[in-house]
Amino acid sequence: MTIDLVLTATKFINAYREVEKGAPKKAEDIINYLEKHKPTAQHLCSSWRGRKQDWGSFYLNLSHKFQHKILKFWGLADPAGEEYAHQVEESPAKMLFADVPDSIIWPHELLKFFNNHGIDEIPETGITLSSLPPDDRRYGNSANWGDYVLALPAAEREQLLHQIAAYSLERRS
Repeated sequence: MTIDLVLTATKFINAYREVEKGAPKKAEDIINYLEKHKPTAQHLCSSWRGRKQDWGSFYLNLSHKFQHKILKFWGLADPAGEEYAHQVEESPAKMLFADVPDSIIWPHELLKFFNNHGIDEIPETGITLSSLPPDDRRYGNSANWGDYVLALPAAEREQLLHQIAAYSLERRS
């Protein structure tokens, strides 16, 4: 993997938490900026509104091509992601068959983990959690996990993100 897992995840979490905490129009402005095809943009905005500020639920239902557009907008694109986007743009069928680079897969897998696991001891993953939040903030979603990860001291955050990456990305292989 050529991307910095911790830096990418931290920037990604900061960016999406800003969107989740903002007015719904903030995400809609991003969508309309990134998607020039009006009917598609309207569909995505409707999807965002229906998900009630839950970035994880919204993002996980996007194509990897559109995920890449968002990552690029937030300054998280890399050459492999650019090449993937170019291939898919050139031949849309490649969306089904092209290898999706780690720079696009990692944020996707991170949110999938957040949505599928509560913030508690998760023995089957081998992931160690420290400084657990109050019970009412342990439900697995992008908001609770995002706040939890960002609140950790840097060394603990780095350890946790590496553990999540090892668990999530290795399961894909």
